[in-house]
Amino acid sequence: MSITITPQVRVFVAVVEAGSITAAAEKLALAKSSVSQSLKDLENSLGARLLNRTTRQQSLTRTGSKYYQACLKILSMAKEAEEEISNALEAPAGDLIITAPFSTVCRAVVPALKNIREHYPEVMPRLLIDDSRLDLISNKIDVAIRLGELPDSNYRTQTVGYLPTSLWVSLDYLDYYGFSRDGLGDPAQVAEYRYIAQNWQGNPIQHSYRKEDGNLASLVFDTCVYCNTAAVARSLVKDGFGMALLPDLVMTEFVESEEVVRALPQLEQAPVRISAIHPYGDKAPLAVRRFIEAFRSELKEE
Repeated sequence: MSITITPQVRVFVAVVEAGSITAAAEKLALAKSSVSQSLKDLENSLGARLLNRTTRQQSLTRTGSKYYQACLKILSMAKEAEEEISNALEAPAGDLIITAPFSTVCRAVVPALKNIREHYPEVMPRLLIDDSRLDLISNKIDVAIRLGELPDSNYRTQTVGYLPTSLWVSLDYLDYYGFSRDGLGDPAQVAEYRYIAQNWQGNPIQHSYRKEDGNLASLVFDTCVYCNTAAVARSLVKDGFGMALLPDLVMTEFVESEEVVRALPQLEQAPVRISAIHPYGDKAPLAVRRFIEAFRSELKEE
C-alpha cells in the first residue's frame, strides 16, 4: 500500500484519534464541514470506505483499520525524518567537502576549519586543494573557494574578500645574479628579472605600473617557466629561480623571515576577488554557512 501524506490523511488520523468529526475539527481548528469533506475526498480517492459513521458514533471499517495503522507508520517515519533534519541543522555531523586554491589554504581555510571542528566536532572536513575549478556536483563538493571572476551558474555565490597580489622575488636571486637591492623599484632592472608564470597568465606577460609623473606605463616579460599552481610558483620564487605574481597572503612567511621582497612596488594590480560558492541555493546546511562565515572572518583578520 502506497500512502502519500496529504492533508486528507492527517485529517483522517485526527478523526480516528479524536473519536468524532466534531472533536477533530476543534483539534485541527477547522470547520466541521471541511473535515467531513476531507474524509469524503480521501475515501473517494481510495475507492473504499474507511469509517462507519452515525450521528452518535463512528468505527473503523476493516479496510479503514489497516489504512489507519499504515498511516501511523508513515507519519512516525516522517516525524523521525523531520527530527533528524532538525538535529542536523542544529548540530551538523558528517562530511564537509571543501575545495580551495593553495593561496587561501594556510592563512584562511585551515583556521576556518579549525573553528568548525571546535564548534561542531561531529563534522568531518575533507579538503581538496586544487587551483583548477573542480565541478561541485560530480565531486560532491559542499563549498568551493574561487579566485577571480566567475562565469554565470546556478550555484549560490558570495564575495567573501579580496586578495592583494604583488610581484615577488627573493633576495638570494637578486644577490646571485648581481641585481641591486636598491633597484627593486626601477622598471628597467625589474624588466630583466626571470619571470615565473602560472598557466592562466598566458604569454607574453604584461604589467602596468605608475610612473613618477602619475601616468601609467607597462612592462612586458618573457616567461622562463610555467607552472600550474601558485604553490609551485611560490617555491620557485623562494628558491631563487625568478620573480612571480603571487598573492601577498602566501608570501607572508617569507617576508617575515626576510627571504623575499616586493619588486616594482608601484605596480598597478587590482586585488583578486575571493568567492565562496555552494550548490544549496538559499538552504545551505549550517556547517556550510558557518564555514563561509569563519573563512570570511579569517580573511578580514589578514
